[in-house]
Amino acid sequence: MLGIIFGFGATFLGFYYVYSNNLNGETSMLIGTNDMIKDIKTRLSQINIGYDKDKSYKNNVDINSNENYERFKEIWDILDDKYYYQEDLDYDKMMESAIKSFVEATGDPYSVYLPEDQNKSFQEGLEGSQDFEGIGAVVSKRQDGVLIEEVIQGAPAFNSGMKPMDIILEINGEPTKDLSLSEAVENIRGPKGTEVNLRILRTIDGDREFIDLEVIRDEVNVPSVRGDIKTENGYDVGYIKISIFGEDTEKALKEVIKNFENSNIDGIVVDLRGNGGGFLPMAVSIASYFLPEGETVVKTKYKDLPSEDYTSYGYMDLQNLPVVVLVDELSASASEIIAAALREGIGAKLVGNKTFGKGSIQTLNDFDDNSSLKYTIGAWYTPSGKTVDKEGLEPDYEIDLDVELYQEENTDTQLQKALDVLKEMIGN
Repeated sequence: MLGIIFGFGATFLGFYYVYSNNLNGETSMLIGTNDMIKDIKTRLSQINIGYDKDKSYKNNVDINSNENYERFKEIWDILDDKYYYQEDLDYDKMMESAIKSFVEATGDPYSVYLPEDQNKSFQEGLEGSQDFEGIGAVVSKRQDGVLIEEVIQGAPAFNSGMKPMDIILEINGEPTKDLSLSEAVENIRGPKGTEVNLRILRTIDGDREFIDLEVIRDEVNVPSVRGDIKTENGYDVGYIKISIFGEDTEKALKEVIKNFENSNIDGIVVDLRGNGGGFLPMAVSIASYFLPEGETVVKTKYKDLPSEDYTSYGYMDLQNLPVVVLVDELSASASEIIAAALREGIGAKLVGNKTFGKGSIQTLNDFDDNSSLKYTIGAWYTPSGKTVDKEGLEPDYEIDLDVELYQEENTDTQLQKALDVLKEMIGN
């Protein structure tokens, strides 16, 4: 969800999550924007963002290849020679802004240039589960602010009284409305023991309440997978919550499954709500715990790579059990891959809200100055060849989360519906 910030998805306050994996040893695959890209790479590789005026950027550009390069050079010369406040000219910042704007002009929200500081935070989430310093909440961006998706029990956000569905309107007095998710997270996170002041909007029974919270940051551990056994309607149900798809997700899933072994579970609920995606091979691996070997999980198409159908490894651990998948409007990319694969492959039922609809694949190109370019290299399709891009997956049983009931009684109406649907599937 970063989507995430730099893709779609929610973000743990303390680190961003996005995931990569090598394809043919060369390309990192991010599920979650080229002659133009090759051109960007060439020019970016010539630029040290720590700008040295003795190494003139202007001399590295073939201005004859595009008249806009000539215009860029002209403007640079004018500012360099005639701008009055010369001491205020920050060429590092100006060049960085120009590069970011150049990539943003592709119109692809999943293609972005990441300066060193943002790229560092971006990369910190690669493992998917780690200790970090922040407030311990999962957030996503909304038009009116930053939405709290989940509050980690025992974390600073939880201890301060923050609740799911709260909206952060201000961070240390700065409005969040016009901030990107990455900028908001950068402002909220920070070293253990430091304070962040948040202005919260909470809506109960249509009444809006504004709350000011002082939150002391601390170390927080966020597992990518959590699971337990729920006894409901006379059945034992294995509940698996996958918050993010990172490098440790499969290992964490195996631990959850191991805990199920001593119980004769009758069915599985896989909770992918708020999960903004991860790397493609991980989605294939997770689906392989449910699907028979050789079953198509996802189809992919690329610009510079051959199309490929990814098939299940057939791990068998959770095969032959009825499955319900919980989804919402923030379930994206890898979450949608798994949801679609399980529905089309084993007849799993989707419960919740229509998913986000992100059907593109990204890769990261790292540069020597520790910045990077994230850009789209392809698209993915469900086993039957359908795209979810900008369309999403319609649930088999649509039901909204009753926010008031969740806040006041910790009753999850969507999960309860999933358990009811699973009961019917088990009975059949």
